[in-house]
Amino acid sequence: MSHAYRRALGFGLLFHFLAGICSAQVQTGAPPLGSFGGGPDVIDLANLNVHVGISVLHKPGRGTDFTYDLSYDTSVWYPVTSGSTQSWQAVPNLGWRGVTEVSMGYISYAVGSGVCQGDSGPEHYHYRYNWAYHDFFGSTHSFPNLITLQGTDPWQCSGLSPTGSDTAVDGSGYSISATAGSATIYSVSGTAIKPPINLSSGAGTFTDRNGNQITVDSSGNFYDTLSSTTPVLTVAGAAPNPTTFTYTAPSAAASFKMNYTSYTVKTSFGVSGIAEYGPTAISLVASVVQPDGTQYSFTYEQTPGACTPLAGTYQGYCVTARLASVTLPTGGQITYSYSAGYNGIFSDGSTATLTRTTPDGAWIYARTLGTGAASTTTVTNPKGDHTVLNFQGIYETQRQVNQLMNGSQTLLQTVNTCYNGGASPCTGTAIALPITQRSITTLFPGGLQSEHDDFWNTFGMPTEVDDYDFGAAPHGPLLKKILATYAALNNYLNAFRQSVIIQDGGGHSVSQVYYNYDEGVVSPGRCPAFR
Repeated sequence: MSHAYRRALGFGLLFHFLAGICSAQVQTGAPPLGSFGGGPDVIDLANLNVHVGISVLHKPGRGTDFTYDLSYDTSVWYPVTSGSTQSWQAVPNLGWRGVTEVSMGYISYAVGSGVCQGDSGPEHYHYRYNWAYHDFFGSTHSFPNLITLQGTDPWQCSGLSPTGSDTAVDGSGYSISATAGSATIYSVSGTAIKPPINLSSGAGTFTDRNGNQITVDSSGNFYDTLSSTTPVLTVAGAAPNPTTFTYTAPSAAASFKMNYTSYTVKTSFGVSGIAEYGPTAISLVASVVQPDGTQYSFTYEQTPGACTPLAGTYQGYCVTARLASVTLPTGGQITYSYSAGYNGIFSDGSTATLTRTTPDGAWIYARTLGTGAASTTTVTNPKGDHTVLNFQGIYETQRQVNQLMNGSQTLLQTVNTCYNGGASPCTGTAIALPITQRSITTLFPGGLQSEHDDFWNTFGMPTEVDDYDFGAAPHGPLLKKILATYAALNNYLNAFRQSVIIQDGGGHSVSQVYYNYDEGVVSPGRCPAFR
């Protein structure tokens, strides 16, 4: 598997908003090589996005299982520029996954225009760029090198073609093949995904390398690998009316029901030069009721300052649409509050400080911005212990674990993480994609330190893993090395090993395994492949 690829068929929902990619949006979901905390919610420690998931249906299938979960991300707002002005804009579906995203994600692109010199003079053409794949878990994978011609414009003078392909540079292993009217995403294991384009709902197919399919039609009927005629799940209804998720249980039909409340949504962040959003009446998810009658319920952050709710909406107050609390079916509750920065937000839409309160106490996640892409997150647990994390963008570069002792923080451990061969420590080193190497150095206050190195190929597959013992700087002696190669099988089959060799610290091979596919010839001197 690539170092970020996940098949846990993401999370799905309800709305049908147009969803174009914008590079200024805060990364959500679980991006490759990210750093996370929390539980059962998932906190991205780099930008403090909170990811909340609700399991609906997990059903074994032939080759590919069917999994359907709902999810929400708290990074709802990002700035957009129109002409000479900036304003806050909400992400698609106000943070919830769309109906089809649950099983296959969606593709987005932007459209640009240009002028070229044709045989009869200047000719205008349009092109697609900023291609991206939004996966099942809510993460975005960009294809920066893919630019395709749109429509029947004059490709001869523009130098563009209506077709093209590219591989994501984030280590997810995803590839894209775009044609004049559609596009297909390929995973490293050869799965072909044809999701909606610029929409998070609509018809799509998910086909594994053995031909097993999960499909969804434009009416919200999902079919798994065991039946192409009887839906395994049907999604019906949309806000403001309840949305139902109906499937056949062992005894009878069962349904989850998503209920909504109409709120007046308005921002009041006070960032100079960025116009506020709203007030606008929007239906937000109030509860998700399970087949047994228990439920998840949600509340949203109250808009700071004066705001009069619009007629026909919840009359208590206006909201920013950021999550304020989730109450679990067991009765436990997690609450969220946002502070520092500009009423809890930075000008890029990321969270400044998040206070997350569980039945165990309050966790405080405080971010400060540095130079360029650098930032620091300080995590304070209910006992008062501090963990300080440094980031370059979404990538962790240093972690210092402290314990509160006698009123002060005592350093217990430092972990430095460097990328692409950078020298430790790397807190001030910019990170360029793709990431092909990562070195993790663990230091204790006494001076001993160890090192773990990972190497990946273009598709994010591990090619080498090195482990060094504790010792004096830079580390102790080599303990173990794992080397892997991959078979050239074509058809986007990039995850299948050709060989795995394990060596001891002296470079001696202690284990060798060679794989062969489709009765190919084993290289001379090698043992037959294990099957």
